[in-house]
Amino acid sequence: MCKPHACLSIVLSDRVHLVSPTYAKEVLLASRPEQGFFGGEGLEADLQAKARKRSLFGILNGCEYPGKDAPLDACFAAFLRLADSVLIGWQGNKVHTPSQDFIASKRISAMQQQSLQPDFLLTSVGRLTDQKMLLLRQPMPQGGLLIDAVLSRLATHSASARLMLLGSGDPHLAEVFRKVAARHENLLFLNGYDEELSAWLYQHGQLFLMPSSFEPCGISQMLAMRAGQPCLVHGVGGLQDTVEHAKSGFVFGGDDLAEQAADLLVKLDEALRLYGTSGWQKIAKAARAKRFSWAKSAAQYTKKLYKFS
Repeated sequence: MCKPHACLSIVLSDRVHLVSPTYAKEVLLASRPEQGFFGGEGLEADLQAKARKRSLFGILNGCEYPGKDAPLDACFAAFLRLADSVLIGWQGNKVHTPSQDFIASKRISAMQQQSLQPDFLLTSVGRLTDQKMLLLRQPMPQGGLLIDAVLSRLATHSASARLMLLGSGDPHLAEVFRKVAARHENLLFLNGYDEELSAWLYQHGQLFLMPSSFEPCGISQMLAMRAGQPCLVHGVGGLQDTVEHAKSGFVFGGDDLAEQAADLLVKLDEALRLYGTSGWQKIAKAARAKRFSWAKSAAQYTKKLYKFS
């Protein structure tokens, strides 16, 4: 059931703007959350009416390209020192140390003692919400969650491969990832946000994971691609519109949560097999070359939304 004010705003508007072409199509369909599809959320009838009148538009958001990202020390030891410092800073505002921070601190300490330099770094930066993380906690037929299976794939690929997850939000999801981090030494879960940490992960990760169940546009994949990091994304919304499978990244899909989870693992395996080859370098180069400019978006705004010539 839609919210009255939202419905009224759509009905009375001259034009409706969605922030990517694919998402503008998805919202015309009813949601099927049990199958992992999120569409109009009760607004689809009014949005369909706007589409029939040709007054609904999907225009991709843009990203800034400042020339070059401020370079950060690529050495993994530098990242661990930064992460340790950020963790200590977070504790300054807390009376008690959360268990997820304690686990993260122990993981950092162990990697420092080992002088670890991962040969493959899977990264993820984002809010802890079901929009972003529902699929990762999908139960798997062989037991455990999808994220457990991802971490097992990384461990099989290399003993030094790691997943670095930076994010905060839903306490329930934080608890899920806390338990996963306790089970797997190749996961560093940093339950919070820090600008310099996120910049390091964008710049120096090998593959960026963005398994959103829905994504109107998304900026994280654009920031990762800007830094030359290919992305593994769910083929929905703006992710579908920005990442081309086997050309500038890796795209998984499926008609329900089980199929999506299985295909994510298939595409992760594909990426791991390709890593270190000339084919991988070609994909990374294509990702870095992609441009989603605000100038292009603004031109679409003036033409389609405001009808300026």
